[in-house]
Amino acid sequence: MSRREGKIAKRYALAFLEEVGISEGEKYREAFVALRSVLEETPALIPFLTNPSVPEDNKKALVKSLADSLLPGDKALRNLFLLLLQNKRIEILGDIASAYCSALDSAKGLIGVEIVVAGDIDESEKRRVEEELSKEFGRDTPIKWSRDPSLIGGAILKLGDKIVDYSISGQLKKAKAALLG
Repeated sequence: MSRREGKIAKRYALAFLEEVGISEGEKYREAFVALRSVLEETPALIPFLTNPSVPEDNKKALVKSLADSLLPGDKALRNLFLLLLQNKRIEILGDIASAYCSALDSAKGLIGVEIVVAGDIDESEKRRVEEELSKEFGRDTPIKWSRDPSLIGGAILKLGDKIVDYSISGQLKKAKAALLG
């Protein structure tokens, strides 16, 4: 995703959140999380929807069906999908889903935190980190944990829009850049 597409996705997400309201936010978060899973499991979906040789009626039927499978009978989600299709922005649907979840957290005063670790981390260590972050920010902070063995060791913290790299691979890249100048 380019910076431009990221900004566009964020605008759509914010507009959608404003349309549906924070009180309905969790319902749509669940739908967007499910949508991201669908997009990961069906990599041919977006290329199909962006293919100019596929008739528009077929594309519309598919996005309506997709919206109904996520939230049956929900007009707001269906209209969002149709608007994206009409505006030739359907390829950023997954980015909009992510941006919506971040926007909802922000509207609720939560800071989205993702921690990427090199290896496995036990539950007691996860709880300790979550408690420390809650103390630091003065509120519950939902954390998304993921694993990336390419980090070699350490972790990468993603706090809202900021990324802090404490990984060994990140330190090696910095050292290499400093040496090569």
